[in-house]
Amino acid sequence: NQIIWLSPIIIGLFLSPWLSRHSGNIGLGKWLAKKRILLIPEEITPPAIETAAEADSAPFAACRAQRIADLGRNRELAAQHIAALDLDAPQNTKERLLHITAKAKLQEARHYAEALKYLTPQELLHAAGSPELIELLLNLPE
Repeated sequence: NQIIWLSPIIIGLFLSPWLSRHSGNIGLGKWLAKKRILLIPEEITPPAIETAAEADSAPFAACRAQRIADLGRNRELAAQHIAALDLDAPQNTKERLLHITAKAKLQEARHYAEALKYLTPQELLHAAGSPELIELLLNLPE
């Protein structure tokens, strides 16, 4: 009688090394997902709030990119934005690297559209938080 109750535990103990070894295998993961094995209910049917959030995120990202682009063309807007920044916030290594690469790309750009094309979304967002990089954007010719 007890073996019936213990069987899931025993099976789990036998399968755990195999599952642990193959859990990072992309091919196996795709196969299991295709067969709908080991999926949680939210992966099968996403909640309505998640679907709505994903639908709303694309226009928000486009709006954010446009506002950052406006920031590099409008000195008054840039001055207001810089006044609102926390310039004493510590920077970690990733932020310093973003600053270095964004600055190099902005210095190499011949005009504003080229600068926007060179910058990755992360670098563009970082540039919006740096007075030095905003000034470089403002000084680029149209």
